[in-house]
Order: sequence, then structure tokens, then C-alpha cells
Amino acid sequence: MEINDWNGYLVSFDQEKAFDRVEHNYTIQVLKRMNFPPGIIRWIEIIYKDIKSKIQVNGHLTKEIKIERSIRQRCSLSITIYALIIEPLASSIRNSKDIKGINLPNRKDNCALFQHADDCSTITTEISDYDHLVKEFKYLARYREEENKEIEFTNIWKTIVNIKNDIQREFIYKIIHRAVLTGEKQLERGLKNMEPKCKYCNKQIETFEHLFIECKELKLFRQYVTENGQTKDPNFKINKKLLLLYIVDIKKELLPLIYGYTHTEWTCRHYEDELVLYKLQMKYHKDKEIYEKYN
Repeated sequence: MEINDWNGYLVSFDQEKAFDRVEHNYTIQVLKRMNFPPGIIRWIEIIYKDIKSKIQVNGHLTKEIKIERSIRQRCSLSITIYALIIEPLASSIRNSKDIKGINLPNRKDNCALFQHADDCSTITTEISDYDHLVKEFKYLARYREEENKEIEFTNIWKTIVNIKNDIQREFIYKIIHRAVLTGEKQLERGLKNMEPKCKYCNKQIETFEHLFIECKELKLFRQYVTENGQTKDPNFKINKKLLLLYIVDIKKELLPLIYGYTHTEWTCRHYEDELVLYKLQMKYHKDKEIYEKYN
């Protein structure tokens, strides 16, 4: 810059407690979007998903604390994980049309970002790049907040307060609070003589996400319910936000579908005989009809 007599700016961002702020769910989502092999993702999940810790205070251990973020210091894997989860931000900055960066010798395109682990810097001739860089950081933070945002129970109650049947209302209440007694909840409560694995696949711990969203044995059933729901809403898709009724102004005609889907999967897991797709479909339509009849 001195040789070419350019005016410029060095903008450097050092992210506070970068490793401690890495959220496990976000990490898994990034790996999935990057099309990492399922085997690798599963190993990362084994290391970081559903981990707990205790704190020793004056010689006494506290109750278990669920650890939902942070990657281990001095672990050879951590720097790679961090490089991957920060890549969405780096890619967004590199592809931004608003951030000019600087033209370096022997490079066709301007260089907008210099990055080493959690240290991000850019050299630019435009001071406006600073505002655009801050905007990209805020956008990523807002996206992560939306992914993990606490449920707005006021909006939910506006949706379910008119459910007339007490049993249905109580069940949906448990769904939106993730209070159904899954295998994971049984372990947390220390219940004995209970099998915590998913009753459908008998492989993974039965968490809320696994049972209602991820279990491969229920893939065809989820696809069937999705196609059924898209007749009422082309954008209908089964995900955590929908099942927790987080979507603002959710269409009332979708409530029977949500109830039918969740109640079918929840009750059929206790059946001893082999469950095939058509049995799930029949139970699903029956639950929908019962919901519509009483509401």
C-alpha cells in the first residue's frame, strides 16, 4: 500500500472466548450442510452431543449440568471444528458484493479476508467495508439465535388456547415444552428398568429430535405426512420449529396434522407387533379425525 501510495484500513476482529461459544447443534447443522459423511458427523455427535458435567464446590458435587456449547481446549480436533463452523461467516464475507477488500499482486480477485482460527482481519481502501463486516457478523449471530431461540410462549398460547379437548391440549402442551417422557428424559430423571433407546430403530437414545425428526425408520412416514400437509400449505415441512408451534400465525388447519403426526409416533412406539407404514398412516388419519371431531 505504501509502494502504491494507497490509503487503507486494517480491520481486525478477535472473537471473545471463541471456542467456548461454539454451539454443538450449530456445529452438526454446518457439517450436514457441508455434506460431510454421516459416519464423521456421527462421531462428532458421540463426542459432543448429550454431554454433561458436574462442578465441585467445597468438596461436594453439584447436579449434572447439560453442556450444549464449547469445544475442548488443546484437543487436536477442536481447531478443525472451529475452522468449519466459522466458514459460513468467512464465505459470506468473501462473496459479499459490498465488501471491496484489496487487490493484491498476482491475484485476479480482491482479497476481502485474512483468517487464522478466530482472528479475522481485512485490509481495505474503503472505510464502508467496516460497516459491512459488522453487518455480516450480526447476520450470523442472528441466524444462530433464531436456530436456538427460546420459544415465545405467548404466541403459542394464542394458538392452542382454543383447543377444547383437555387430553389433546395437555399432549400438545407437553410437545411444545419438550416435556414428553422420552428415553433421554428418563435417563435425566434417573428412572430405572427403562430402555432409553428409540423403540423404532433400537439404535439411538430416544431424544425429542430423534423421535420426531431424525429417526430413519420413520422417514417414509414423515414423507407421507409432509406430502399430506402440503395439500393445505405448499411450504409445510416437518421440523422442530413447526412441532413446537414456533411459527408465527400457523394455520389452524395444520394443527390436526401436527397432533396426528406427533401423537401417532408417540403412541405407536409402545406397540409390540411390527409396525409397517400403512399402520402408521391409519393411526395418523384416525388421530386427525379425533382432533377435528373434538375441536
